Amino acid sequence: MKKVKKFVIGTLAALMLFGGLSIPSNAMEQNNSDESDIIIVEVVVNQLGPEYIENILLDDGTRIGDHDFIVIEERGRIGARSQPQVIHIHNAIRALNSNFDFVGWITRGGVVSISLDPVQAVRSNNRARANTAWDALRNPLAGISTDSRWRNESALRAQYFCHWEIARNKSRWNLEPHRTATSAIVNAAFLCNP
Repeated sequence: MKKVKKFVIGTLAALMLFGGLSIPSNAMEQNNSDESDIIIVEVVVNQLGPEYIENILLDDGTRIGDHDFIVIEERGRIGARSQPQVIHIHNAIRALNSNFDFVGWITRGGVVSISLDPVQAVRSNNRARANTAWDALRNPLAGISTDSRWRNESALRAQYFCHWEIARNKSRWNLEPHRTATSAIVNAAFLCNP
């Protein structure tokens, strides 16, 4: 299967300040794939570069780069001058950056998950740091928990802390909003994604 990469790089600040959106020329490539076969990755934090996204391991053992995929980068949440709201948003994004190397929404076959790569300090045996990272993730100003895909927060929390407790060295922690189990035992029995 031909690998097609589509990049839509949107900058909220550019939209607000310049009224335009820059799209690389390769973003208009066409493919013959059914749209449901395309994996959509919406990146909020990625400090590890574009190749990191291609190497995200999916549940079936394949990598995102093995499939047709679209990457949407949400940059520019930090924007306009001297508005207190922007300062708070900047701090919320800074908190995400200090706790995660990668945060992104992944949609595959209509199933949504939020993929996390916590920094080593969050993976450590320090519950307070894990709590801080969870709080940064769910901070409304960071834009993750206010996204329409953020549902079943108690189940997301159970999955997050299950990963922290029994699978902290897993390369990525995928939290799936469609899941509803909140029991630690049930989460552990299904390797954190019941």
